[in-house]
Amino acid sequence: LFPRDLRILAVKFQGHTGKCAGARAGRWSALSCARARAGPVLRLQPSIYANNLGRNMKSCRPHCVVKRLLVLGILVQIERAHGQSLAQVLATAESLTCNSTLSGTTVGGTSVLPLGSSPERIYRVVVHPTPTPTQVEFDTCQANFDSRLRLFNSNGTVQIAANDDHNGACGGGSASSVVSHLTWTPPSSGGVFFLVVEGFLFSSGTYTLTMSCPYIITLANTLASAPTIPCSSTVTGTTIGGTRMLSGGLSPEQIYRIDVSPTTGRPLQIDTCGEASFDTYLRLYDANGSTEIIRNDDHSSRCGGRTSSSTRSHILWTPPLNGGTFFVSVAGFLTSSGNFTLTLSCGGLQIALVNAPPITCGTTIVGNTVNGTDVLPGGTSPEQIFRMELIGGIALGIEFDACEASFDSLLQLYGSSGTQLIASNDNHRGECALGASRVGSYLEWNAPATRNTVFLNIEGVGAVSGRFNLTVTCAVNVTFPEAVAAAPTIGCGSTVSNSTVGGTNVLFGGTSPERFYRIDVPPSMPTPITFDTCGSVNFDSLLRVFSITGSNGAVLETSNDNHGGRCAPSAHNSASHLVWMPPSIGGTFYISVEGFESARGNFTLSVSCTPAPTSAPTAPTRAPTATPTVTPTGQPTVSPTAIPTDNTSNTPDASASDSSSAAQQWWLWVIILLSVALMGSLFLLAKKKTGDDRLEMGVMQEDNIAFDNPLYEGEGRQTNWSKAEGDDTIHFEADEDTITDAGSNNLDTLPRNDAYVDIQGRTASP
Repeated sequence: LFPRDLRILAVKFQGHTGKCAGARAGRWSALSCARARAGPVLRLQPSIYANNLGRNMKSCRPHCVVKRLLVLGILVQIERAHGQSLAQVLATAESLTCNSTLSGTTVGGTSVLPLGSSPERIYRVVVHPTPTPTQVEFDTCQANFDSRLRLFNSNGTVQIAANDDHNGACGGGSASSVVSHLTWTPPSSGGVFFLVVEGFLFSSGTYTLTMSCPYIITLANTLASAPTIPCSSTVTGTTIGGTRMLSGGLSPEQIYRIDVSPTTGRPLQIDTCGEASFDTYLRLYDANGSTEIIRNDDHSSRCGGRTSSSTRSHILWTPPLNGGTFFVSVAGFLTSSGNFTLTLSCGGLQIALVNAPPITCGTTIVGNTVNGTDVLPGGTSPEQIFRMELIGGIALGIEFDACEASFDSLLQLYGSSGTQLIASNDNHRGECALGASRVGSYLEWNAPATRNTVFLNIEGVGAVSGRFNLTVTCAVNVTFPEAVAAAPTIGCGSTVSNSTVGGTNVLFGGTSPERFYRIDVPPSMPTPITFDTCGSVNFDSLLRVFSITGSNGAVLETSNDNHGGRCAPSAHNSASHLVWMPPSIGGTFYISVEGFESARGNFTLSVSCTPAPTSAPTAPTRAPTATPTVTPTGQPTVSPTAIPTDNTSNTPDASASDSSSAAQQWWLWVIILLSVALMGSLFLLAKKKTGDDRLEMGVMQEDNIAFDNPLYEGEGRQTNWSKAEGDDTIHFEADEDTITDAGSNNLDTLPRNDAYVDIQGRTASP
């Protein structure tokens, strides 16, 4: 109890000088008068008196020891009263900042704060306001003496917190059990405080002082630690628990750094249009956070279709040419706070992409390109850009239909950056429905099964603009085995009716949807199989027979586009007729009914199996004569008639029969060839062609072929010179015709919009 008594007495008698004469007798009378009896000793420093006390302690009785120790304590108090004042010490105190470590010693230190006896060192601590304060830690875990930590208010008169021994807070290792560790939670209002490092009783020594306070921040620290948001990016955050360094309002904030270079796209768009759970407020500041440049509370429809809320914020700002560093504060209106998404877009293209309205599968959008943007390369017409998010996990075949545009439209599909062109279409070339404008656009794209963002642009060719209807249709893309897995089985004599509309599109060559049918062929089947759409078809059909190899490969066995006269005269001229001799080993095969290029529609597929002819040919049957009568003797008796008689016997002569048969076959082939030549001439010169027709020509040597409008009427025709050779001259007078040339031909007189495409890789000539 003695140290406690000494401290109490030292304080008790500090203000009672000169009262010894009136002190009442008893336990405290001698101690009370000790101060007066000390006389000149009071002018000594406590350390000198302590030394004298130690030398004279042996000759002092017990009550004398008490008196002399009490005098030592009184001398400490007197030294404080005659040294620096408390205010002077606090004014010159060294600052202790957040997350810093200082080294020092208490030896020779002051002793001005109450309830202390050892020399001390005092530090100034500044705490900024924060809505959610957390604990601050001070420690002298590396001190070499019995240390003590005490925290006082702003004028040093009220002790707020203290710690003598750390009780394990310094952890293991070399820390002494008598060093200190103080934990304190500051008020949310902040303030100025003073931390004292001293020793227990009269101990002193060297120490290392550490202050850990992650939440105590200054404006400079806040700006230095602000995360950077780059151009064309979106970040998510919350203002709950944030600071109020820049906003100056009642709402907490989150601060982000923006670095602008001379080459950064301009203007800048900063917005919370994406998502926000509260009424947001945006402010933009200069590099040191001292000057507000621009602010916005509500976007006033500048967010477009990205949000239905009117309380999102939107800033459009052009930075200086030399760039610089800037800070944006995301706060709330008044006291509101919550979660948000912040987007930074730099330059016209990025702004157009981030503001692009979304499109999804199965939607139709009615729009107008007038007053649209003009940020994409190529062309000067205004644009309307749409954003499409692909969730991934499944491959899609996507169709973009602008067939009903009121102007010469152009569809362009770009990747997520808006700079990589994936696909485009100007004129649909027959892919739109009948009656659609020839300058409408139709674009098909096979989307991969990965998560992705693409942008669809619709604009005019040249500088035109106008109204449009944009329809987006999606179908699941599958592999060939997946597509035919559920194919219905057909066989000889089958007839099926269906439509290719809504079918798959898994086969190479063309963009038309397909319908598949399965046929199982037994081994050693000597019969050709005929497939045809002669009965009913309302589009340019194409038949193909496939087998499967490997895990997903489709092997083409045979195909037919147009029947070439093998259907009845009443059949559609673009119907298909295919005769196929299956392999002797048999197997499972698949028939696809589809359209040429992108054609689609309704069809009726018929299957027939005709027995193959024998190896010994039979002589052709002659035309019947008028009721011939044959006698049993083998010599026929023919009744008189104007029709020539047949003088052959019932057992015909072999040589005569062979000669007659050969003559008949020769005349038959002459008739067939003349018929084919006549039909070809009529087909090429007399019959007007409509639809997407393909003309197959044979080997040509220095021919001069003239095509004109009656032969090729309309747009989008394709003439395929599959085996053309020599120096041929082709004359076109139709619009938008295409020649595919395999030889060294000289194309002459190609009028407007005609194209010449060389399939051997030579440069195309307009």
